[in-house]
Formats: sequence, structure tokens, C-alpha cells
Amino acid sequence: MPPLKGQTAFITGGASGFGETIAVALAREGVNVVIGDLNPRVEPIAREQAERSGGIVQGLQLDVGNAEQVEQALATVVQRFGALHILGNIAGIYPRATALEMTPEQWDRTINTNLRGVFLCTHFALPYMLEQRYGRIVTMSSGTGVAGNARRSAYAASKAAVMAFTKSVAHEVFEYGITLNCIAPGITDTPMMRAGNTPEDIERALARTRRPLGKPEDALGPFFFFLSDGASMISGTTLFIRNP
Repeated sequence: MPPLKGQTAFITGGASGFGETIAVALAREGVNVVIGDLNPRVEPIAREQAERSGGIVQGLQLDVGNAEQVEQALATVVQRFGALHILGNIAGIYPRATALEMTPEQWDRTINTNLRGVFLCTHFALPYMLEQRYGRIVTMSSGTGVAGNARRSAYAASKAAVMAFTKSVAHEVFEYGITLNCIAPGITDTPMMRAGNTPEDIERALARTRRPLGKPEDALGPFFFFLSDGASMISGTTLFIRNP
């Protein structure tokens, strides 16, 4: 591992689930962490994370699908800490509807958050990373982006798209010391997953996969691996976590 202490990370969706787990782990390693989240309690949540980790965690409320908010948030991060080394594209939503039931507005909101949000954060982070000729961008995808899932067509489409987006942008910036990779978990016990499924849905999924629910902590090993020197030649890839 390179020394992470003193680096700066911006983690979207950092108020809960995978994002919160990653933010706290990074802060424990001495990384300056800023979490961006639509949750209006993001600032007190960041203070709680700082207390738990013993590190620096600050919060910014933003909609990752809003270009002006994302641009301003990343400018604020660099103004506060002088650089941006790590971007974690973790924010996402998980609507439950068949293609027949889903409204165009639900489709647009899902794509706006899960795909446009990844584009905007990456787009506005890259100038800072290009200037310093270093950056690590890790995006949360999903196994659903490959396997599909009933009542999850918008979510699956968005997660497949971020894998393709990551692979494409990786070709554009690798020579500048910037890598982009994805993590694709299986069904994981997060507040978003619980809110988007009935207990019966979860039981059926577990019976079908014959695997236990994953934990947000399962993403920490892959996430930190993509930050490591050992992964410096790995870019444009997706690492699948299928749960043991």
C-alpha cells in the first residue's frame, strides 16, 4: 500500500451503506475524507464518522446528478485540502418496478443518479487529477448489471453502463497516472437494499443464490486494493464480489 495518510478522498453516498463504511475506513488510515450525500443530515453524520474513526471526515449535501453542485463540491474539497487523490462513486438509488410499472420519471431519476452522477463526479474530478498526474477513481457497480434482475431494469441498465463508462475513460487517462475501476457486489445488507426490497424478496434472492447476505465491509478489501501500488497497472476492470 502507498501511504494514504494525508491524501484526500471524496466519497459520494457517504452517509450510509458502502459509502459510510469506506469513508470511515479511509479516515482511520489518515485520509482527509469528504462525504457527499443527498441526506440533509450529512454534516452531523460526517461528524459522527470522524468521532468513530479518529480521523478527518467532513460532509457536503449535494445531488450527484446536478452539475453545478458537483462542480462546486469538488472545488470546495480541493480548496480545503489542496488536492484530490481518491474519488469513490458510491451514491446510487435502487427503484423497484417492472418495465411496465415504471414511469419515465422513475427511469430518468435512476439514470440521473446512478450513471449521470458517476459521469459528473468523474468529469469534474479529472482536471485536478490530471494536473497532479495521479488519481484513483473507484465506482460501485453491481452484479445486477451483468445478470439482470426482475423489477430492476433501470438499476441494472445504470450499473452495466458505469462498467462500460469506467472501461472507456480508463483508456483516456491511464498514461497520466489515473486509474478507474469498479466493484460489483452481490446482494448486500445496506439500508438502500432493505428499503428497496420486501423481506420476501430478500428470502427469495438468498434461496436462489444459495449465498448469505453480503456486508458493506466486503467492499473494503477491493477498494483498498485499487488504491494500492499493486493495482497501479490495473484500470478499466470490474471486480465482482459474489458473497461466499
